[in-house]
Amino acid sequence: MEEQKKLIEQVDALNKDTAEKVEKIEKKRTKPSDFLEEDIHRAKTQILIGLQKPSMHVYGGTVPAEVVRQRRAKNKAARKARRANRKQ
Repeated sequence: MEEQKKLIEQVDALNKDTAEKVEKIEKKRTKPSDFLEEDIHRAKTQILIGLQKPSMHVYGGTVPAEVVRQRRAKNKAARKARRANRKQ
């Protein structure tokens, strides 16, 4: 019985010591999550602003107009074919 009490006291002392060490480490450390959340919010805002910008068309001059015309014609034909296949 006496040995059990000593063991319990030792475990309690170790737990208290460990808790104090963890607390000291947490006080020293800055939370990277705070900075991360702020950066994520800023990035999301910039993306939303970019997507809502009406001045730029979908292809935005990255592809020649002829290629755009061809792509749209192919997409139109593909949509028409899909509609026809659904009706069957």
